[in-house]
Amino acid sequence: MLPVDELKAVRARVTECLGLAASHLSRDIPEIPVLFNLTGKSGGMFRYRKNKVTGRCYDLQFRFNRILARENLSEYLDQICPHEVAHYVTHLVWGAEVDPHGAEWTKIMVEVFKVQADRCHQLDTSRAVKREFLYQCGCEGRTFRLSTKRHNRMVRQTALYSCNACGQLLAFIREADKAAAQVISKLFISTSGPAIDSAQADRIAKLIIDHQVNQVVIDCLITGERHRQLISKKLNVPLASVTRHPTPDTLPGGVTHAIIFGDGQDERQVRVAKAFEQRGVKVRMVRAGVG
Repeated sequence: MLPVDELKAVRARVTECLGLAASHLSRDIPEIPVLFNLTGKSGGMFRYRKNKVTGRCYDLQFRFNRILARENLSEYLDQICPHEVAHYVTHLVWGAEVDPHGAEWTKIMVEVFKVQADRCHQLDTSRAVKREFLYQCGCEGRTFRLSTKRHNRMVRQTALYSCNACGQLLAFIREADKAAAQVISKLFISTSGPAIDSAQADRIAKLIIDHQVNQVVIDCLITGERHRQLISKKLNVPLASVTRHPTPDTLPGGVTHAIIFGDGQDERQVRVAKAFEQRGVKVRMVRAGVG
């Protein structure tokens, strides 16, 4: 099963790729910062700054897209991380002037990381929608969608945009409607014990931050009304929609997603996770004490 902490998994994969490159090339490959501050449909990038006078490169870093990493972890571990580390290794070994996706980069991808040298990712970007802002001009019924960057320029008056048809400056209307949240029809939660504490509830809420949960079923092992109330509050689900499965001998029906706490050694938790996976349920195993 995939680790639920996608950001730690990405960092670990970057470190692994750096180690593979260092071993293959018999040279030191220093670690550089791994950031998750990309937005939109960009999966990742290796970035650096260059002094125009001295030609020295500095502020080297990897940048990844937090939303896409959460939605496409397998693709990140298999392709995106090696892709960006290969850019960094190519930069260290051959310098900044080589073709970004040339023979040197391809050599690292194929010979060192043993992956196909694809230039573009195949990520599901449906959740990585940029904020847009609606503007209007003098034309009847015509509106314009400006990016956050262009909107900020208009607000700061560092740039002005006008309609090519009527020539009138664009006027702000409102922020464009965001894409509808993904829906979790029925979420099963198990902590392997009789309680859910506030920290666990916060971790669950973090995992589903971009989703709308319609119904929650908690494990039969979890007893006490306060746990239902905690989940209702933390996940913003009506209390009436948070129920407790009545028996340990069966699994609830209609579950679409499951979050199961465990360390991988708890046979019961592993068995429950596998049973749900066999039903086609999207399962997240949360390691105790991680995240």
